Amino acid sequence: MVEGGMNTDGTFTSSSIMLKFKDPTVIFKKKDLKQTYPLGGSFPAYSDMAMDDLMFGNESVVAVVGFEGDCKEVSYLADAYESMALMVQCTDGIGESKFPIANGVQMATTMGALYRGFAAMAKSIGWTNVAIINMHDDGRGDRSDHDQLLDALSKQGIDVDYTHKGKIPTYGAVYSGAESWMRIVKESYLKTRIYVMIIEDPLDITLFMDSLYNFGLLETGKYVVIGIEPVPKIDPIFETFLTSYSNNRDMTMKTCGNGGAVKVSNPMVRNYYRSLFMFTDIATVKPNFNNEWNALLKKIYNKDVNTSCPPLCDRKDKNIYGYNPFTSNDMEEYDYSASTAMGNAYDAGKLLATMINNGQTNPLNASQFSQLMKQQSYKSIFGYDSSFDSQGIAMREYMLWSPQKPAGGLGIYEWAKIAAKVLPNGMRAYTVEWNNLTQLGVLHGKLPESKPKCGFNMELCPRDYSQLSELEIVIIAATSVCTIALVVVLYFAIRRVSYERRLQTMYFLVNRSQVYLRDKTKWKSTFGSAFQTTAALQGLTYDPREKSDANKPKNLINFYQQNITKAIDTTKKKMKIKKKDTKKADRWTEIIDWELGEYKGKLVALRRIQKESLKLTRPMKEELDKLMKMNHDNLNPFYGIINEGNLIFTIHAFAVRDTLNDVLRNTDMRLDKFFKNSFIFDLIKGIGYLHDNSGIGYHGNLKSTNCLIDEYWRIRLSSFGMEQIRMDEPPPSSREMLWTAPEIVRRHNIKYDLDKNQLTKADIYSFGIIIYEIYGREGPFGDDDLLDTNEIIEQVKFPRGNDVTRPDLSLLKRDAPDQIIQSLPSIWHEDPKRRPAISWIRKSWKEAGISAKDNLADNIMALFDRYTNNLEGLVKEKTQELEEEKIRNENLLLQLLPRLSLDKSNKSKNFLYRSVANCLKDGRPVEAEFYDSVTIYFSDVVGFTALSSKSTPMQIVNMLNSLYTQFDLLIDKFDCYKVETIGDAYMYVSGLPDTNDMLHAGEVAASALELLEIIKTYVVPHAEDEKLRLRIGLHTGCVVTGVVGVKMPRYCLFGANVHIASRMESSGEPMRVQISDTTYHILEDNGGYEMQLRTDPKKPPERRTYWLHAYNKQHRLDRLKKETERFPRLNAVINKSIKAWNLH
Repeated sequence: MVEGGMNTDGTFTSSSIMLKFKDPTVIFKKKDLKQTYPLGGSFPAYSDMAMDDLMFGNESVVAVVGFEGDCKEVSYLADAYESMALMVQCTDGIGESKFPIANGVQMATTMGALYRGFAAMAKSIGWTNVAIINMHDDGRGDRSDHDQLLDALSKQGIDVDYTHKGKIPTYGAVYSGAESWMRIVKESYLKTRIYVMIIEDPLDITLFMDSLYNFGLLETGKYVVIGIEPVPKIDPIFETFLTSYSNNRDMTMKTCGNGGAVKVSNPMVRNYYRSLFMFTDIATVKPNFNNEWNALLKKIYNKDVNTSCPPLCDRKDKNIYGYNPFTSNDMEEYDYSASTAMGNAYDAGKLLATMINNGQTNPLNASQFSQLMKQQSYKSIFGYDSSFDSQGIAMREYMLWSPQKPAGGLGIYEWAKIAAKVLPNGMRAYTVEWNNLTQLGVLHGKLPESKPKCGFNMELCPRDYSQLSELEIVIIAATSVCTIALVVVLYFAIRRVSYERRLQTMYFLVNRSQVYLRDKTKWKSTFGSAFQTTAALQGLTYDPREKSDANKPKNLINFYQQNITKAIDTTKKKMKIKKKDTKKADRWTEIIDWELGEYKGKLVALRRIQKESLKLTRPMKEELDKLMKMNHDNLNPFYGIINEGNLIFTIHAFAVRDTLNDVLRNTDMRLDKFFKNSFIFDLIKGIGYLHDNSGIGYHGNLKSTNCLIDEYWRIRLSSFGMEQIRMDEPPPSSREMLWTAPEIVRRHNIKYDLDKNQLTKADIYSFGIIIYEIYGREGPFGDDDLLDTNEIIEQVKFPRGNDVTRPDLSLLKRDAPDQIIQSLPSIWHEDPKRRPAISWIRKSWKEAGISAKDNLADNIMALFDRYTNNLEGLVKEKTQELEEEKIRNENLLLQLLPRLSLDKSNKSKNFLYRSVANCLKDGRPVEAEFYDSVTIYFSDVVGFTALSSKSTPMQIVNMLNSLYTQFDLLIDKFDCYKVETIGDAYMYVSGLPDTNDMLHAGEVAASALELLEIIKTYVVPHAEDEKLRLRIGLHTGCVVTGVVGVKMPRYCLFGANVHIASRMESSGEPMRVQISDTTYHILEDNGGYEMQLRTDPKKPPERRTYWLHAYNKQHRLDRLKKETERFPRLNAVINKSIKAWNLH
């Protein structure tokens, strides 16, 4: 310390501060102990005795320097004196997170610092993952040390891929312990090559190395074990290790007391030596370490020079407990090289003295002084530049040791060589200096990587398949084939399982409650549908009644594309009609053929299957599943089936333009060849998909009534399949069988037992009839309205030789192409086998120039021109409906706001009201208005809560609606304005929005008494034995009114008088009217009212209340008549009162 500027007497060379030494190890005599510690008991701790010693002194303690192993005592002592702690030899981790020191520094190493040094070295090597073998059982402080190692590795980006924590028993049963070690190796050797061991027993590392050797992991030098322990624990570990594996291959390893033995060969020893390393703090300092160290030893104790004894070295008292740290009985002088504590103390004293002599800060300020010291860098006596880490612990030099066979003795410098030094660089970081590892016997001259370059399972490197052997290729090919086969089998198995589950859930069943019936008369007209589309095209910029081409749009297709979406929007708006209650069974039972409904927000057609019941068999479920999955532009979507008793309905999408049959029979619809060709090829595409691409393979019920037309004038086939479901259904009428093939007619329309090919041929026949119907437009067999359908069916069923009954082709010669006329006889041939396939028909007709290439949109626009005159009437009708709707909206707005009088005296107010309405419609705020005198009515139903608890919400709503409807009708006979109802509370007012001088109090009072009469006779609809009672309160005063909000506006009253009126009601009694003093005086001036004081007359007027008992109807009427000239609107009130009470 003298080198740092401190003299032997404890003073500093350039400071008045003195360092005094207190010996806390002195034990007093028993009599002194009893006097000092009268409570007796065990000997006090060193810090307690030192505390007592310091308490009797008057010195100011600057720092407490600790030399004992338990540094907590020193830190407690420093905290007690608010002083700084300098600790030079600690074993309890002072400064780490589990025991931090705010005002002090730790010069000795800690386990946490040791772990941080190792993590820095591991990162410099390039290790990315390690395994931790911690042989410490969980005890006090152990888990904190273990966590510090994990934290140190994590901060350096090193993963811990395997962890073992806990002692493995080795005493008494060596090989049972060996089994545990073998298990650890087996679990971890394919995760990392670097094992970090925290050793509990010296034998642990021996057994672990045995296990690695038995796995053959030590022969290549790719696995290493690194023990991390401070120097005092390293010596016994290596002593056990080295004595276990000495020169003799038959050397017996003694196992710490049980006499067991293991025989070890020389190759094992060599592998052990080159695969084991120890990471420690700086070793004990050997003599002649460096010149500065030698100089220190001379100044501390020099025989040749009569120097002063170091502090505490001259203790003579025989009661001193323990030994002198500088002398001992068996040594002439202290062996300073046995520990690094002297060097730590030297560094601490030198740094302390330097800071005090430089006067950098006040040493009495422990917090400031310690923080400044932690920021210092210094040159250690051990030869490296050091600094303090963030915890205030001095960064030390650490060693990586490679064991060597000892020449003699067991000192660390004899049995190990330094492989690397981890040195602090003075900037809170470490540098690593490596020795020649090849000379140390390390295989390959370097430490191994923590994991193979390509990973333990080659997962990081692609395989070069060109280097595979024939056997490997065969194995890979066989494996691939098996894998593909397995995947295919699994795919079909999963599909099969999914299919079976889908059938079991019967997801196609629809509950009738999910479907809402609609009025189909509003939707089914094709002519009307055309008008709906035309009406949507109101973006027309010319008058279609004018024949001048100049006014027509130049490009009809552009006009169509821009406006057809409006037609779709119009259709969708009609779909958003208000849902009605359709649970009445009679509505469903009345459906004979089909009905319009709404399902999941879409309009649907509900077609009834005439059967008493339907039990869904597996073939039926399979058919329904196929229908649900079909998706094609020319097939009408199928949404499911309703199966509830005899109410069996299929659910299909609804087509707004109805069926092809409806269009063909509408003589007002002119269909040119483009329309017809489009219809025909829609039919061909739909039938082609059913025959060739669907899972069903046929239609089975093809006719023009099952060809729907959507909003795009596109045909969608409907009612296909479901032959199993329609089985046992009543036979169709003869008219419905006009499209049916002869072979099906002869079977009475029974088709469920026919195969797909037979049903496909039957579809071709039906297709031919529809083609004839499209061009002839007079039904399936011509003018069938004049034909006997029963006779036609009989002739089709039973032909006379070769004379078969078919439609007359001569009717088509004017409109149909020759190719179609020539094809029809083969299409509806008597022999199904001779009927062509739908693909052949499509190909041959296209080759003949019959196709749908021409633009359909221009034809639609031209079609709309024909209905221009009808459209004009439709527009007028819609305009009238719009005007009526506007009037209803205005009336609704007037109900939300007070209706002002049209009197001359109130013109300004009426103008204000109209402005209020406009403000609301425009979304602008409305100004409030002040009224200096109005009378407010409040009432509620007594016992309403109890009645509500015994009633359903619907019953309560119905009751209040009927009761307050009567109230509304009554106050209409008085000059009053209803404000609002909230639950059972009812509120109205007189004197606003139209003023009436002082008539308002009388009007409200009279109407309140009349309401009591109504409530007396009112019968609760759902509880006739219950009697309702009103509690009423009235008050007169000024208020402010205004419209609150823009959305859902409310006309509200504001002011203290509103609250007073409410209190009049809440403090009243059932079936009585309580009025305030203000209201009382106005009624007294009006006359004709019976009132009674309720409260103490000695109370101030504002706190007096009265009961209102009765009023004179004639007196009120006479009073109103006198004011009719000022307020003409009162005439209506007078007339209503005369009629209600027979007055004159």
